[in-house]
Amino acid sequence: MEILIVTQSFYVRNQFVNTFYPKGVTVYHTDNAEQLLEKLRLCPNIEFVFIDVIHEEFAQAFDILAKVKAFAVTQKRTIYALLIYVVIDKAIAAKAIENGCVGFVKSNVSGDELFLYTMQLYQKLRGVPPQRKYVRISLDPSNPNERIGIKFRSPINSQLLVGVIRDISFGGLAVELVGMFPQEALAVNVQISNIQFMLDDRDVYADATVVAYDYRKRFCALRFTYLSNDDQEVLASFIFKRVALGGIPENTAEKSEKDTQRSAENSENQPGA
Repeated sequence: MEILIVTQSFYVRNQFVNTFYPKGVTVYHTDNAEQLLEKLRLCPNIEFVFIDVIHEEFAQAFDILAKVKAFAVTQKRTIYALLIYVVIDKAIAAKAIENGCVGFVKSNVSGDELFLYTMQLYQKLRGVPPQRKYVRISLDPSNPNERIGIKFRSPINSQLLVGVIRDISFGGLAVELVGMFPQEALAVNVQISNIQFMLDDRDVYADATVVAYDYRKRFCALRFTYLSNDDQEVLASFIFKRVALGGIPENTAEKSEKDTQRSAENSENQPGA
């Protein structure tokens, strides 16, 4: 599921990013109504558009609703629009519905309520629950601007293992290990605690399970089992910024899961170095 938030509010934008990204919903953002249609053209899988009504300027919101509705008709797409409001009366709400609005979100709603309302509304409108996938950000360890170090202790022999992240999502990460260590330092299905890395100059700590390991290729794939709320927000911000800069990567956690399963199968068939 992919959504677009139209707002000039940093707080509202972050509320959506922190609420939806950890749950496999991709969030796009624009603070300019003029860029709205271009965003919809570039991102053909957007299904929900949330429009933040600033200073109760409902006339502008109605204009945006009309543009979304017309765009959906001409492009033969199904796009639902909702309003984010502070105060709204029945007459204004009725007019919004006439202009294509399918739902209303109070600006101070909690993240849990926002997510639950959105999922229930989607199922009501489409008859099925939305498909959710974690966005996976691929990184090039050879590029200094994309090189992110990672370290953790082996749960088997307590050796400190270090590496660089090759890709990351809310599902987990793929790691290129560096340095000298024995093959038995890791194994598939072992649990790792207190994994440490930095995103945008902020420390992140996580627990994970090893889901793939190839000693000869110095590769392992980890599935997160625990991230604190603060660390989830750091990761959500990191992914959101990179999606905003370059669009959604083709790789998703669904593909990553298949890749790591294949890597695990291959590593089982390969002798140690």
